This record gives sequence, structure tokens and C-alpha cells, in this order.
Amino acid sequence: MTANIIDDKYALDQYLELMGNEGPSFIIDLIDSFLDDSVPQLNLLEDSLQENDYFSFRKAAHSLKSSCAIVGANKLATRFTSLEKTFQTENRLRLRTEVDSCKTLFSTLSEELTIRKDQLTNALNRHK
Repeated sequence: MTANIIDDKYALDQYLELMGNEGPSFIIDLIDSFLDDSVPQLNLLEDSLQENDYFSFRKAAHSLKSSCAIVGANKLATRFTSLEKTFQTENRLRLRTEVDSCKTLFSTLSEELTIRKDQLTNALNRHK
């Protein structure tokens, strides 16, 4: 069972209202793009912390913050915002712990989005 990382259900549902019949397909594409784009950013976050690369770490955290907000994972987006702002002021052990926690939450978010995508895909297939 997932932990409901998506705390703003309307973030995706708004497209069902705005786009009508095209909404489900748009959300599916949005989820695919999120997963395709965010996984490399999460890896960059990890690598840049390891390499003490402030610029890349901040860039990855910023990208992940924006991506999480788009799919309605606002609390996780806030955590990435915090990472983006604290790289130079926090010790690496605390940052390591926070990055690991964010990775775990991201994994749960990916599961939630995959379930949502599967539900939409199944609904689309039933209407064909």
C-alpha cells in the first residue's frame, strides 16, 4: 500500500476537467514525462552530493521540486526546495539522510503515479 505522497489530487485531475476526453491521455503523457525526466535528476542529485558539486546539486533539486509540484506532490516538492537552499549550509551527513529520505518518498510517488497511469489506461481501453 502506498503512503499517498500526492497531496494535491487536483493537480492532475484539473486536466480531466479542462481537456475533457483528451485529459486522460494528457495525464498519462505527463506521468511518463515526469518519470522519464525525474529519475535522471534524482541520480544527478545523488552524484552531485557525492562529488560535492553545488551547482549540479542545486539544479537537480530545483528540477525535482518543480516536477513534484506539477504532479501534486507538494510536500515532497517542499523538501526538494529545502535541499536546493541548504547545500552550502548543512553538513553532508544531514544532506545524505535527507536525500535518502527524498529518494524513498520519490519511489513511493513513482508507484502512486504508475497506479494512476494504469487506472487511466484501463479506463481508456474500456471506452474504445
